[in-house]
Amino acid sequence: MARPHILMFMTDNHPLDHIGCMNLSPCQTPTFDRIGSEGVVMQSARTTSPVCTPARASIFTGFQPHQAGIPTVHLPWKDQWGVEQDEQVFEKPCITDHLREIGYECLYAGKWHVGRLNVENSFDRVVAADEGFQDYMTWCNDQGIPNGFLFRDLERGRPFRFHEAPHMVQPHTAPLDIPPEMEHNRWMLNEALGLLGSRDPNRPLFMVFSTYGPHPPLAIPEPYYSMYDPSDLEQPEDWGPPDDEPEFYRNCYYRRMFNTWGADFNSWRKTIAVSWGYATYIDSLFGEFLNRYEQTIGLENTLSIMLSDHGDMTGRRGLWRIFCPYERALRMPWLMRWPGMIPSATRCSVDVSLPDVAATILSAAGVDPGPLQLEGVDVIDLLNRKADWPSSRSCFSQFNKPAGWGDWLGVDDWRCIVRRPWKMVVYRGGVMELFDLDNDANERQNLSNHSASHPVQMELLQELVDWSHRTGDCFDYPPPA
Repeated sequence: MARPHILMFMTDNHPLDHIGCMNLSPCQTPTFDRIGSEGVVMQSARTTSPVCTPARASIFTGFQPHQAGIPTVHLPWKDQWGVEQDEQVFEKPCITDHLREIGYECLYAGKWHVGRLNVENSFDRVVAADEGFQDYMTWCNDQGIPNGFLFRDLERGRPFRFHEAPHMVQPHTAPLDIPPEMEHNRWMLNEALGLLGSRDPNRPLFMVFSTYGPHPPLAIPEPYYSMYDPSDLEQPEDWGPPDDEPEFYRNCYYRRMFNTWGADFNSWRKTIAVSWGYATYIDSLFGEFLNRYEQTIGLENTLSIMLSDHGDMTGRRGLWRIFCPYERALRMPWLMRWPGMIPSATRCSVDVSLPDVAATILSAAGVDPGPLQLEGVDVIDLLNRKADWPSSRSCFSQFNKPAGWGDWLGVDDWRCIVRRPWKMVVYRGGVMELFDLDNDANERQNLSNHSASHPVQMELLQELVDWSHRTGDCFDYPPPA
């Protein structure tokens, strides 16, 4: 059998309830749903870090962020923080290094966010990646329209930016004020289709199409902006802060933004409805690409992957955005389709993590991930051994504040382990959280101070310490009590 083509669609900032087949909201995503119905939905996938850059480093190397040499977010914003940042370079091989050795053509289109040198060195050709944002803004100027890349737009008076420095994106929504065919993600789609059309037909293909959405700002074209009625939303059970959260969350940056926007759920209805519309819009772009791919190459010998780098709090627990260790931010969509290799209509409940993506891609291509000592495992092999599915599997996540951020965020560095039903978080300074995910899926009751939980807490803490030592993670854990 010829080596399979591998097609990966990647979103940014994508909660699980923004996927239709998860049945957690009215949000419609027919392309995601197709991949899931004709393949597998990984129902318990978690990120290695709820921040774009380190999470993506795990996807493309198969290692934890600190092992890959990218433990935190890349900061290109010298003008905001006044800190000069060195280019971040992978300290582990990118999976494309191995793929190209066996003949794959490796193409990348769209958001990258893991350092310009990394993407240029790791792929044969790249379009519309991070440096492409400037290309798009120049294109908008040439078309005589306002800048459509609203994340860096100054022309509209910065309505999408919070008033407090460093002026991160806030929950503001607006219908797109430029023609829909000129929207930023659609521009990325057109660039991706052009790249696909210029591929070498004599080589197996690994191609990534990565969108900026549904990451805010929440300005999208109709009919997606008005697709979901805010009045139909029901207040989630985990809305608002829990009583026993760590003290620093009570005045952290994203809590202040939450309170300023309005702690009442009614203040957030439109934000959530538009975020669903944004997910549906992005899904439609993936659908257009998939249709073109199917017409020109075919899907019979293609491993199709759809995933995101992390989720988003979207107001849950009284927090907007990411950086925190809660399930809403850690869990992200991961679906795959490969006829004859992945059973259709499969739901996999095994805990998996982003390094598993790399191991799965390499194994599918014919590269044995074992000698590479990746942190991940081949999930397709796991799927075909359903009788051997582990009842629990430890997954790890982390957050590290970037140099130069100071204390503006207000969240301490942390490490997290999930070994269901348990989940434990250890913050720098010694604060801990312990949750029973089977009986408290919304993480409202911190059990770390309950005497009955002491044995399992110490067991999980030791596993975290051992993991950090094994992987070279320099994190200061509290001494065992």
